[in-house]
Amino acid sequence: MTSFSPRIAHLVNQATDACRQKSEAELTDTATKTVQCLLTSRAAYSESLCTNIVAEAIWSVLIEAAKRNLSEEDLRTNLPPSSTLSSALIHTYKEYRKQLRSLLESIGWRPDQVIDVDWKMTYQAESNLKSKIGSPVCDIDLKTIATDSTELSKVSFQCSAEQLQDLVWKLKEANKAVERASK
Repeated sequence: MTSFSPRIAHLVNQATDACRQKSEAELTDTATKTVQCLLTSRAAYSESLCTNIVAEAIWSVLIEAAKRNLSEEDLRTNLPPSSTLSSALIHTYKEYRKQLRSLLESIGWRPDQVIDVDWKMTYQAESNLKSKIGSPVCDIDLKTIATDSTELSKVSFQCSAEQLQDLVWKLKEANKAVERASK
């Protein structure tokens, strides 16, 4: 089990210090209202609800936990023990976990996918370097599609024989890494 990033851990520590005088019920209510700001467009965040540090800590912890699909026990091990803020976060996560995961699934955070590749070989007619005139050049067009889109976009580039060889080598390395990771 990996812990939260140092940034999130620091936010939680700051928020825990800022909330020492609040009860668990008050913090659970604050965390619930803060999460509702994320989940609905009707509920707007206001500093009257809690400080920016506390709100950022709540959002960061709960979104990261939902992103990793942590269990309540895993979340508990990542939070400061015996903290009323930790208890409030765990309670709120338990209540809103499915909704947060659903929200994250609706966000197009994946990179574009390559759908097709077209290429053609041409010869360089002009160049600033006299030795490159007449050299073969590969024109490559990658057709991509963005997450949650139906429109194709095109990424085009040219490369020399040496550059193409380097590209192919790096793609083969990436392929081997993916194959090793999937075993």
